[in-house]
Amino acid sequence: MYSRRSGVLMPLFSLRTKADGGVGDFGAALLFLDTLAKAKQRMWMLLPLLPTVPNDPSPYSTLGAFGLNPLFIDISALPAALPHSHAALPLLEEAKTSPHILYAQVYKLKEAALHRAWLYFCSHAGVEEKTAFSLFCQQQASWLEDLALFTALALEQKKPWWKWRAPLATRQSPALAEARSRLWAQRHFFMWKQWVAHVQWAKIKAKAETLGILLCGDEPFIVAHNSCDAWVHPELFLRNGNLGAPPDDFSSEGQDWGLPYFDFEVQQATGYAWMRERGRYASLLFHLKRVDHAVGYFRQWVRLDNMAHGQFIPPEEDKQARFGRQNFEVLSEGKIIAEDLGVIPHFARHCLEEMGILGYRVMRWARYDGCYQNPHHYPEASIVTTGTHDTESLKTFWQTCQHWERQAMVSGIPELHHHSAAPEFSPALHGALIQAALNAQSRYCTFPWFDIFAQETRINTPGTVGIHNWTCKMEHNIEELEGDENIRKTLEWFGMLTQAAGR
Repeated sequence: MYSRRSGVLMPLFSLRTKADGGVGDFGAALLFLDTLAKAKQRMWMLLPLLPTVPNDPSPYSTLGAFGLNPLFIDISALPAALPHSHAALPLLEEAKTSPHILYAQVYKLKEAALHRAWLYFCSHAGVEEKTAFSLFCQQQASWLEDLALFTALALEQKKPWWKWRAPLATRQSPALAEARSRLWAQRHFFMWKQWVAHVQWAKIKAKAETLGILLCGDEPFIVAHNSCDAWVHPELFLRNGNLGAPPDDFSSEGQDWGLPYFDFEVQQATGYAWMRERGRYASLLFHLKRVDHAVGYFRQWVRLDNMAHGQFIPPEEDKQARFGRQNFEVLSEGKIIAEDLGVIPHFARHCLEEMGILGYRVMRWARYDGCYQNPHHYPEASIVTTGTHDTESLKTFWQTCQHWERQAMVSGIPELHHHSAAPEFSPALHGALIQAALNAQSRYCTFPWFDIFAQETRINTPGTVGIHNWTCKMEHNIEELEGDENIRKTLEWFGMLTQAAGR
């Protein structure tokens, strides 16, 4: 694994630039890398960049396990003469100035601009460009062909794949051949968007490597029922029930995520071909990846159809342990971090530790019997953080948690010993909490971008739906950060604390 370092959790969609189209894009990512480098940060944790369902802003609501979201393409970098029509400019300005991402509007504007750019490519591209596009399609054919056809069919059929005509739903060769021919234009437009997105991302990865910054991707545990992978590999993704989470302190009946669940016995019988292919693809995009819902690779909580309550699959602990080890042997063929939050059985945590796989230490949750663990004693094979994309900000947590929690943190974390347990979130207390995370023994340390500035912005509130989820933006354009004295001083301060902590 890589050396001791710190970094930032920042969703790509939250970035802002003068040239963006109302949502963060790959052009903004190039600029943000410079900001990270100036702040002495050497890791950028992202949320999934996979193609998403147009009417769902969640980055975890994906069309499949492969590809990049065309929403993130930098339109301003395309050679088309007019990426946005004159009629679209007022709507574009509204999307850019909105404090939240207006997904429906942005999707429509960007798709129209990309289609104009595609037509321009078809009529103006030279031999070299068209050869590069063709080579990309050949090299990525193992996932690109199916995803392009699935996307085209989904737009045409306007219903889940299992409700398509039987020859298409069951992928009979004559029906697939007819659909490929009929939907040639739609398929190639999608493949072109993937090519453009991958070319732009390759520049980001190359720049990150030049600056010594690791890109950490986020791999969702599983795909949706109505996804390309579930259509192509129905034997791997069982649809006779829904995946979720067992009952806990926050949900007395457990959670139903509305997702299929893995048949790990079939995965094993196929030599884990799909998991290995997904891992190889991710390694081309990222230096490191966060494996979501790590406990699910040991045991899955499934509510089967016509059953009121969920159950673990497999139910036997020895089988859970065996599946987990086998799955993580495949997953760890790349460099990974396991999202091991929540209720994790002892044998699963022991397995991850034994394999040297990094797990999480969220400071606000790292307590036992009411006592907070000293971050200086966190295991080296871990990643410490002040929060995740699903938690409230560090400032909000401190101001709203119970007094005994603040008192326990002050008592258990050395950097807080001389601070009050009052709810006031002073600059000195903020600095002490940042220092505590940086000084932890954990190999990696990350901060949600908004925690660095003691802001109360929240990325997502689990179990809720609304404008408050997945739509947050940074306050300033990236080009303006250097000129804002408060932001510049905060980033310089953050960088000095990072270097002092040996990161």
